[in-house]
Amino acid sequence: MENVKISKICGLCAGCKNATNTAINSKALHKKVGLFKEIVHNKSVNERLEKQGIMIKNSLSDFEKDELVILRAHGEPKTTYDMLNKLGLKFVDCTCPKVKKIHELVEKFSKDGYKIIIIGKHGNEINNMHPEIVGTAGWCEEKPILIENEDDLYKLFEYKNEKFYLICQTTFNINKAEKLAELIKEICDKRNCELSINFSICSAQRLINEASYELAKDSDIMLVVGSKHSSNTTELFNNLSKTINTIFLEDISLWKESLKKANFVITKNSRIGITAGASTDPEELLTLKNEIKNYILENTMNYEVINHNSVRIDDIYFDPYGLKEQPLKAKYIFITHPHYDHLCTEDIDKIVTDETIFIATKDCNEILEKHYEINKKIYVLPNEKLHFADFDIETIPAYNKNKDFHKKEFNWVGYKLFKDGICYLIVGDSDMTEELLSEKTDVLFVPIGGTYTMNADEASLLTNKICPKVAVPTHYNCLVGSKEDEAKFLSKVNGNIKTICYL
Repeated sequence: MENVKISKICGLCAGCKNATNTAINSKALHKKVGLFKEIVHNKSVNERLEKQGIMIKNSLSDFEKDELVILRAHGEPKTTYDMLNKLGLKFVDCTCPKVKKIHELVEKFSKDGYKIIIIGKHGNEINNMHPEIVGTAGWCEEKPILIENEDDLYKLFEYKNEKFYLICQTTFNINKAEKLAELIKEICDKRNCELSINFSICSAQRLINEASYELAKDSDIMLVVGSKHSSNTTELFNNLSKTINTIFLEDISLWKESLKKANFVITKNSRIGITAGASTDPEELLTLKNEIKNYILENTMNYEVINHNSVRIDDIYFDPYGLKEQPLKAKYIFITHPHYDHLCTEDIDKIVTDETIFIATKDCNEILEKHYEINKKIYVLPNEKLHFADFDIETIPAYNKNKDFHKKEFNWVGYKLFKDGICYLIVGDSDMTEELLSEKTDVLFVPIGGTYTMNADEASLLTNKICPKVAVPTHYNCLVGSKEDEAKFLSKVNGNIKTICYL
């Protein structure tokens, strides 16, 4: 099961995505391109555009005559377009289509004699007003009535026998908007006022909230990524905080510090949910997810190479051999093939219990049936898939290409373990084969000793091709192979792959 998950619906909505893509595409066609104010409320998105030479300017007078102006997704008042034409500036309008439709509606209804009511985050001063509200208000014939909460309802008391058209900020909380609309309707009914309501709230916010709630049900903590200047992201954080421990993460590089501040200790079983508002770049979320997974891999996972090719992952053993005096008892024992240094009853006796389950190749049956009669046994061939309560297994062909020690027709195997959202590949006694070259994994246990398996040069080539997050050399410094093989392997593995040596 994946322990670090991104909500199925989150990140840049269609309007924000169109705005950022349009800005990038415009830069490819024009030498000079600038943003009139932040294109979306997200620091990383705006910084990414700035790195491409698309700079943010807060005044139209700062633009050069031959510079293309990009208008942000939140929308602009009519006066902005008038000023663009007056200055003779060319522009690309990236206003969200849903916001653009609101501008058309309030302009039409206000010309038809309706007073416009806008439900949204207006703040107490113009500098605190949400930019979408600023833009929408600028398309009304008269100053609109702004309602953010019940304290604003007094603004309607001076009217009688009026016609009102109610519109909503697209990122406003739908439940709050519906409650306010009911109260406004009651006031209008009492004062003989006509009221036409348009719940113009974007469905993206609702869908993001619903998907995030679903993820929260299976999470221990939720991380909300985005800017605190983003209305919909703040709303998402507030909503989730009512049901689960939630962290607002404006800078993803500070995730460890933020979890520590929240007194959340990461373990290998931690279930961490990641989500974001409609103005956050999905690439940020993928980066954060990978960083957390890598941290778990490097700092909390309970695995080791005990000796030779003997690997332990929690209470799951692979080819137990040369075990310590008092090893952890085994719930499962996997055997790759029947050679004595892989199927060693002397070492198995140290860890086996009556409940231990054996998974082994078919030619191991004689030894296992003789020594461990009461235990459950599953015999496998290459390219099989098995499902257990806590993990899944795939068997991978393990063989020599030009040696007789491990022939392909013997049907011996390596194992691919999927546990707690992490994939482990235990190669077994194998050369660098075509099958292995096509594999992908998070943690790779790869033989380097040569003679019976691939050597250090081949193992490093395979490791670099698979590109795991962690590579662990095996099958050396015991029977075959040496510390020199380890040094050669480490020197040739790409620097972005973490290596851990146990032997």
